[in-house]
Amino acid sequence: MRIAIILFTICLASCATQNINKNYDVANMGGKAILFGSITQTEASGTDNAYGTVSYSGPMSGYLQTRTFTMPILIPFDKSEFEDVTGKIFVIEVDPGEYSFDRWAASNGTGAGFYPKENPKPLVYSLKAGQVNYVGNIHFELLTGDNIFGIDITHNAFAVLENNLERDSKIFQSKFTKLQGLEVVNLVKETGIWGKGLQNIKKEVHIPQTN
Repeated sequence: MRIAIILFTICLASCATQNINKNYDVANMGGKAILFGSITQTEASGTDNAYGTVSYSGPMSGYLQTRTFTMPILIPFDKSEFEDVTGKIFVIEVDPGEYSFDRWAASNGTGAGFYPKENPKPLVYSLKAGQVNYVGNIHFELLTGDNIFGIDITHNAFAVLENNLERDSKIFQSKFTKLQGLEVVNLVKETGIWGKGLQNIKKEVHIPQTN
């Protein structure tokens, strides 16, 4: 299981689901639904290429990532769509139906993978055709610090669920002008830390407790 999770964080990076084209025309939706939200992270250590990954399943399945996987230093990171965090919105055409966000993991890009000690409670959404279905912001808090060589690295992470519809909608409306006539439905039900603890390939830590 541990090997599988590490491979999940590293090898599936190139399979991340892509957004619809900015010229997407609602006249051609043909009974489809729009899955809308954002995925973000705090700034990674300057010496690694940390990123978070979330999987979803339903009538269609896929993966979302905070940034495109790149080699540290050699290739520039994606430009963030936000000022205070690194990340982007996702706007995806899917078949309508029930979807579950059921797994997250993170990697520092240099060999260490981080994931919950217990499977987090699935986030279940019913996506309806002909509308924009907002499922919230999945935010990765990256924990950084010096390793035994005194080099600052990302050594763990945890995921937080947030409702940032107002912030995300501003970017959505500016990028996808032809979708502005569609109703945006806020499906966010839960906020707060997503999962009960962390482990990685080296050690276990506990995430902050919520009230």
